[in-house]
Amino acid sequence: IQECNTIDLYSPWVKDVFPELPVIEDGYMMLPDKPGLGIEINEDAIADYAWEPVDRPVMIETDGAIGLE
Repeated sequence: IQECNTIDLYSPWVKDVFPELPVIEDGYMMLPDKPGLGIEINEDAIADYAWEPVDRPVMIETDGAIGLE
């Protein structure tokens, strides 16, 4: 399972850093025709966006299930 729900795909920094994002149709990420994940990174644009830590709680229940908080 691959999840990509932690970023806003339409935010300005995403469009600047990742000029071409994978296509998502009907909840599925389409296979790219480029090597690897098919994602290119604009390394010049990365310098414009400072890294900020994200406080993301661990949501694993005592039985090992993923919790909803």
